[in-house]
Amino acid sequence: MTNDGIHVVPGELETFASGMHQRGEEVAELASTVKGIDLGVTSLGLLAQCFAEQAIASTTETGEGIRLLGLHVSSDATYTDDAATSYRHEDQAHADRFRSPDVH
Repeated sequence: MTNDGIHVVPGELETFASGMHQRGEEVAELASTVKGIDLGVTSLGLLAQCFAEQAIASTTETGEGIRLLGLHVSSDATYTDDAATSYRHEDQAHADRFRSPDVH
């Protein structure tokens, strides 16, 4: 078995990170939608108001969880972008060493 090493294409990481940023924004929008659900008297009626308090707490908690998920996806996208930049700089540094007249 041979080891061909790891081949990283920074542009592919950047494309993936861009998609992650977009998904993070979409998740954040979903959180706003969930948090904005109206569970007042007009939505549930007078008889269901006894359940409204728990339902409101649940949607608020769910919305906050979704919002945090969106933040984590966006953070991971930033880390992926940073990794792509690091690979790009390392690749350039290696290429520069081989072009240097001081290489023996």
